[in-house]
Amino acid sequence: MKIWKIVLGIAGVLLLLGLIAKLEAIVLPFVLAGLLAYLFLPAVEALMRRRVPRAAAAGLVLGGFIVIVISLVLFIVPIIQVQITEFLIQTPKLTSALWATIKKTMVSVSEQIPPDRMYKMSDAVGQIVFGVLNATGASLSRLWSGGSFLFGSLLTIVLTPVLMFYLLKDWVGLKAKTLDLVPQRYAAQTDSLLAEINGTLRQFLRGQLSVCLLLAVYYAVLFSVVGLNFGVVSGVTVGILSFIPYFGFIMAVAVSILLGLFQGLAWGWWAVLIVGLGVGSVLESYVLTPHLVGKRVGLHPLAVIFAVFAGGILFGFIGVLAAVPAAAILGVVARRALARYRTSALYKGKK
Repeated sequence: MKIWKIVLGIAGVLLLLGLIAKLEAIVLPFVLAGLLAYLFLPAVEALMRRRVPRAAAAGLVLGGFIVIVISLVLFIVPIIQVQITEFLIQTPKLTSALWATIKKTMVSVSEQIPPDRMYKMSDAVGQIVFGVLNATGASLSRLWSGGSFLFGSLLTIVLTPVLMFYLLKDWVGLKAKTLDLVPQRYAAQTDSLLAEINGTLRQFLRGQLSVCLLLAVYYAVLFSVVGLNFGVVSGVTVGILSFIPYFGFIMAVAVSILLGLFQGLAWGWWAVLIVGLGVGSVLESYVLTPHLVGKRVGLHPLAVIFAVFAGGILFGFIGVLAAVPAAAILGVVARRALARYRTSALYKGKK
């Protein structure tokens, strides 16, 4: 292949990525609808096997999905709203308690460390905290940038179900038209590659979403039983963040310890909390993830973590949504390329 073709290809990809980043508010409903349609496509195919027309099957699946979402919103949102309101009311008290703890710790430490070293340490800590807060703020700003947030939210809510319906209804035709553009001599390889990507991606997404849901329920119940304030909100948040390997458990430990310290949790409940966190870690690592996600997916946790954060920084919320599918696709392509390289004359040292 000539070098100018490679350069043009790379330039085209970069131009497309830049355009997606600029049109985030418009592209988001399409990405979200595509992911949802991909996840619910087997349900449509199952209805079609029962002689339900494809359009009717797509409508039934979409209707069921909307009913489930509305039911969850009506059930969970009031609880979350009450706990968020309570959190905002108690924020000054929590801030004062945190500051008092920090001052007490600083006084205790300053008695053991010389003033000059203490000054250097506080300056270093201050720079680290400032850097973390600055990076977090920049990431959040980038995450929700790209046009009016209100316009983007309304557009997503209204457009996503419509796009999801048409994708479910026309999935087979769209796939056939796309594959028809592939040169015929590469058609069999492309079909095989897509089948492997489909298996990997579907297994990971469904499994990881199931893990997130079960962990959200588990941590919400644990925090509520222990008596932590905002237990439901914290549990649901931990469950959502569990989509990123290890991140959910880290947040569960950090949030529960902070809330427990602020509330003055009794020692008996501390023991229950620690045991519950340990059980949650074992449950995620040795029960849920191996059985629901499986080891055949081939996505290393570090690859998932990198993909999610890189996608969020580069392309905002769209990047977060598309990060894992993109990582899965690249992983399959990389494994195929590596297997081909190991059978090549270059690798075997043949001339």
